[in-house]
Amino acid sequence: MLKPLLIIALAIPTIANADVFKCDINGKTVYQQAPCANGKTVDIQETSASSAIQRQIDAQQTRNNRAELHDMANEIERRNEAAARAQLQIIAAQNRAEYRQQIRQGYADQYQRRADELRHDAMRSVGGAYGRAWRNSLADDYEKMARQQR
Repeated sequence: MLKPLLIIALAIPTIANADVFKCDINGKTVYQQAPCANGKTVDIQETSASSAIQRQIDAQQTRNNRAELHDMANEIERRNEAAARAQLQIIAAQNRAEYRQQIRQGYADQYQRRADELRHDAMRSVGGAYGRAWRNSLADDYEKMARQQR
């Protein structure tokens, strides 16, 4: 639709960009491109077909620009929302990893405490030689589990 309007606008000579001054010289009305010598100037409204076409073209261009800006704003908002969702997912994953690490550390601490208790009991000779060997063996197992949790 814009092509026919553009062709018509180019085919008709336009004076839309030229300043026209209506002057009253010796009682006669004169139109000229320079301001009037006596300082009396009257604005002239453009009524030519080319200026009407130009206004239509400008209006259509303005509508197109507004639509394009609206689309760009929507795209930016969509991308910002996607980035925010991705950031939240990253934070949630980090929190889950930290929580799992805290749980594992808690188990490791429990296993180490139990191993220390068994070694302490073994050193006190509770249960004889067999009891010491058995407690040392259990302590080794608990220490191994503690290392696996870390």
